[in-house]
Amino acid sequence: MSLLSRRLRTTLENHRSAFVDPWFTSHLQAKFRAFNAAKVKSRVRWSEDMQRFIKGSKTEWFKDIDTIYAPMIWNDCHWVGLSINLGIWSVEILDPNTDLYDDAKVKRCIEPVVNLLPHLIQRYCTPEFSQNHGLQPFGWSRIDGIYKNLRSGDCGPVAMKFLEIQASDKLPDKKAEITDKHVDAFRRQYAMDIYKQCVCPLYSSNVSD
Repeated sequence: MSLLSRRLRTTLENHRSAFVDPWFTSHLQAKFRAFNAAKVKSRVRWSEDMQRFIKGSKTEWFKDIDTIYAPMIWNDCHWVGLSINLGIWSVEILDPNTDLYDDAKVKRCIEPVVNLLPHLIQRYCTPEFSQNHGLQPFGWSRIDGIYKNLRSGDCGPVAMKFLEIQASDKLPDKKAEITDKHVDAFRRQYAMDIYKQCVCPLYSSNVSD
């Protein structure tokens, strides 16, 4: 996510959108049961990271950001990408293999996101920008007609590629044109780019020290 945030920084700013690391959806998943059990929802405590992401010093949901792109893991084994559109109160799910989960299972997996987001928005977002839907859960849908990955172990990189295409200026049908060979290629490219941008600078810093 850090790699793509850097690569698409200008596009994200122009589109009023943002990438977020997996901690975001993981935090919602971990909080879901306790939140449901709480009698007074407004007293539930949220992490400082969550508060800063929603209403930061430079960007704020609704005021500066309309769309959030986030990876999410289901049942600790299957990665999907989420395109969260705050303005229309909707979550698009970019699922690398829709055969794995029927709609009933998807509904259970996505509940922490669609049910908790309205409470976070009501609590931390500026009212004049964000209070049109109250505490109504977000709607959700899975995007059809995109590449289906039937090989084990590819869902993470494929979900990230879906998010990259969704967030960029590329045509949406690019997600349908992906093949297994493309997956092999961009997995290698992601690995090389991450090493170049995130690992090599650490070695350079140690040498200079």
